[in-house]
Amino acid sequence: MRARLALHAVTAVAVLAGAVVQVAGPRAEPGTAQVRVVELRHPASVPSPRPALSTTAAATTTMPVLVLPTTAPPAATPDATADSAAAPLPPPLPSTIATSDSLPPPPPASPPVLVGRVTAKVLLVYDLPGDAQPAMALAATTEFGNPRVLPVVQRGGDWLKVLLPTRPNGSTGWIHAGDVALAADDDQVTVDLTSRMLVWTKGGVVQLTAPVAIGGPSSPTPTGPFFVTDVLPSDPGSAYGAWIVALDGHSDAFTEFEGGDPRIAIHGTNNPESIGEAVSFGCVRLGASALAALAAALPLGTPVVIQ
Repeated sequence: MRARLALHAVTAVAVLAGAVVQVAGPRAEPGTAQVRVVELRHPASVPSPRPALSTTAAATTTMPVLVLPTTAPPAATPDATADSAAAPLPPPLPSTIATSDSLPPPPPASPPVLVGRVTAKVLLVYDLPGDAQPAMALAATTEFGNPRVLPVVQRGGDWLKVLLPTRPNGSTGWIHAGDVALAADDDQVTVDLTSRMLVWTKGGVVQLTAPVAIGGPSSPTPTGPFFVTDVLPSDPGSAYGAWIVALDGHSDAFTEFEGGDPRIAIHGTNNPESIGEAVSFGCVRLGASALAALAAALPLGTPVVIQ
């Protein structure tokens, strides 16, 4: 049976030893827009330093469905797919890619972000510190088997306020500090929708600058603070390229498709001519070499600012 990636505000579900923890929330209005569905499968292994998607599943085990809005890709040709035909494994991290004087300046350096990797079997999330009842429960791993990592936005005693991968975009909640292992992350990705450029910095130093495709007028790329939830391998010849850097953000133009909630991601394309244009259904498209560099090095929980 296919498991569908659907982080609804309707319910939050965590599975623990066969038990289901479920907390009800407000129901979103259903949408009717059709989107394309990607079915991902476990590779035999995921290249270091990416966390393994599974240590027990066979190579043909069906992955949960990641619902991403996209256009129908054109028929693949050698010329049209040259940019997206990345090697199955990402190359070693390149040195900083030189930028042109005509490109926008890099974003100002930000202090490292504190991120929490969930260590509790079930993460209870509260609306306010000290609440007697949780508002929702999240599993310790994502739907793809990666560790769940949440950025911390505020600390208060034994409580942490974290960003959540739920609707509406930018949702936050409070968790017990003892339920996560904290670490600092000095990576940041910024996507400028006006210049249609992506900039990745580490410790304030630019690692990569690359053009991107963004959402079209009827399905714009949502803005705000987001974070990386998963890095997933994909078919290099597909509309998503060799890697999908999934974010916690959700489409503002679409609300539902076959029970799935459309998620925003940074991914590749088999139509490299679209890079630099406003043509997607909300996702950020990136060229193959730049995408491989991000996939090889970005830690889970890395902040992604779309502005």
